[in-house]
Amino acid sequence: MKRQKEIYAKKVKYKVSTADRIISVLTYVIYTIFAFVCVYPFYYIFINTISSNDLSQRGKVLFWPKELHFNNYKQVMQSVVSVLLLCGTNGISKLVRGEGFI
Repeated sequence: MKRQKEIYAKKVKYKVSTADRIISVLTYVIYTIFAFVCVYPFYYIFINTISSNDLSQRGKVLFWPKELHFNNYKQVMQSVVSVLLLCGTNGISKLVRGEGFI
């Protein structure tokens, strides 16, 4: 029984070839590029919403936000609150069911 524990406790050492290392590095590089390509559009939308609207329209915001403000989020929240107040609970349930305001 003790002999079995010793066998399982030993770490197996094997030599990694140069080709395996190159493939491993290339795989990580490709995964990193793919992850950046997938995440960047969401980041781009976020930095444009907190940057100056004028700079966003002219395409001046690429990687870092410029002239930070949160007015866009404030306007969205105000419009959501006003819609909720106008509709009331009955109006919201009609909208969810697709019946409209009437």
